[in-house]
Amino acid sequence: MKKLLALIVLCSAIGITTPLPAQTTTLGQPSQEEFSRLRGISAFYIDVASQDGATQDADLRNELRDLIELELRRANLSIRPLPVVGDTENLTPMLRLNLKFDRGMGRFACDMQLEVRDQVEITRNRKTIVATTFQMDRSVSSPSDIFLRRDVKARTREMVNELISGLKKANG
Repeated sequence: MKKLLALIVLCSAIGITTPLPAQTTTLGQPSQEEFSRLRGISAFYIDVASQDGATQDADLRNELRDLIELELRRANLSIRPLPVVGDTENLTPMLRLNLKFDRGMGRFACDMQLEVRDQVEITRNRKTIVATTFQMDRSVSSPSDIFLRRDVKARTREMVNELISGLKKANG
């Protein structure tokens, strides 16, 4: 058993991985009531952010932004460029994908949160907040960073397609 563990640690240290299936955790499916909050939305701003904003993830964030845009355009939803600060004339909801990576000690995981935020500021307890209309969470873990990137892209596509189908039902 110790030899097997030592071999696994050695292989992961030099970058040899086996294509084990990714583990995905769905943290609650959105209900039809939650999708009904999206009624009337036909356009989004898109933003992809990671918790630490690491430069190593910049390419992945750009790829995910492009992937989201492609899926939305296929569904005939409009994409708008991010507004100029203070532009209250065009209040389009923001579709935001938040990524929180956990890489270390042989662990490669990502907590993903897809949310629709209305660009309406609310003052609560003397602090300005933005209203979150809809939220969907997933968690992915993989045997290596390469597989993690692939699995994050796949889960993002699944989440966006689920959002689109719920949006079509709400607007149908």
